[in-house]
Amino acid sequence: INSETAQLTTTLASLTSQATAGREEQAAAAKRVAELEIALTQATEMASTKQAEAAEAAKAEEAIAARIKASEDAYHALLAEVAAALGAAP
Repeated sequence: INSETAQLTTTLASLTSQATAGREEQAAAAKRVAELEIALTQATEMASTKQAEAAEAAKAEEAIAARIKASEDAYHALLAEVAAALGAAP
């Protein structure tokens, strides 16, 4: 009986050790999942910020292009006025 008790005690200790190790592995895995979730959230926020910045840059480029076009139109109108004035000059 002492031999069986010793064997059962050893088996119980082994199973307890395995269960503890399993819980530790599970806790480590849960911690890693939480870290990955945080990293994913940060990456998503960064991507959203970059998209917003790109949209703002595109708007700025469009505004600059519109100003360039308006300047070109004004320049051509001025050239037409000068040409008309020169043509009307005696």
